[in-house]
Order: sequence, then C-alpha cells, then structure tokens
Amino acid sequence: MCFSATASLTSSAILATTGATALYVNKYHHQRWFVALPLIFGAQQAAEGMVWLTLQNSLLQQWHLAAVIAFISVAFVIWPAWIPGAILHMETAKNRKLGLRVCQGMGLFFAVVALYVIATGRPRSEIVGQCLNYSFEKNTASFFPPNMHAVFYFDPPLD
Repeated sequence: MCFSATASLTSSAILATTGATALYVNKYHHQRWFVALPLIFGAQQAAEGMVWLTLQNSLLQQWHLAAVIAFISVAFVIWPAWIPGAILHMETAKNRKLGLRVCQGMGLFFAVVALYVIATGRPRSEIVGQCLNYSFEKNTASFFPPNMHAVFYFDPPLD
C-alpha cells in the first residue's frame, strides 16, 4: 500500500489475520505454501508501514535500513522463489510440474542475485509524491541488463 503508514499497517493486520486463519483451517498439507501467501504479504506490508514511519519520524530513523531491507527482501527474494514453489506443491500433472520447476529455478536464480544486490547495494527509500521510491546507492548488479526484473515480474518498462 504505497499511500501511507496507516494504509500499509491496516492492510498488514487484515492480511496477517486472514493468512493465519487460512493456515489454521486448511486441512491439506500440499496447499500450505499457497495458503501462507496472505501471511507473507501481511509481513511485507508491515515492513512497508515501518518504512513510512521511519521516514516520517526522526526518532525511528535507526530502523529505516532494516525496514527497507525487509520490504525489498520479500519483494525480490521471497516472492520470486515462493510463488512457483507454492503452485508446484499443489500441481499433480507431471508435465506442468516440469514447467513449474523451471519457473522456480528462474525465481531462485533471481532471488540469489537480488539477495546479493540487497546485501551490497545499500538500499534506501524516500517519499516521492504520495509513494515510496526504493533505490540503491551502489549499482552492484551492473552485470545484468537494465530492467532485467521486468522479465521475472512481467513488468515492461514505461520509458
């Protein structure tokens, strides 16, 4: 919720409650990864709420880097690896499982690269207009073509 701390933290509470309830009532072990999605998204929204708070309150500034790292780690490390794995756990058709393994392999590759960039690139965030803008002080992924993330997120550049 790229609008405010209140929006992020409210959505976090709703998502976490929904995810915890879904995990509790789900009886099928092979669906657990998928059912956990709202819980993970709730954690991501809590991290973004903390990013907002650390930017708006100087008393919380020492927590800014940790909040930024938590948010972008979910976005670029956990999601690319988790989503294909969650679907793979539910799939029963062997031919589709192969495709999902390829997707999960790509996601794991992207997650490892993203982890490296997060660890070495000095991530930061700032408020731009009504949104948060995440960036890095150092370009530690210069070996990647520009906008490579668009391939994994199917997000074409708007240039």
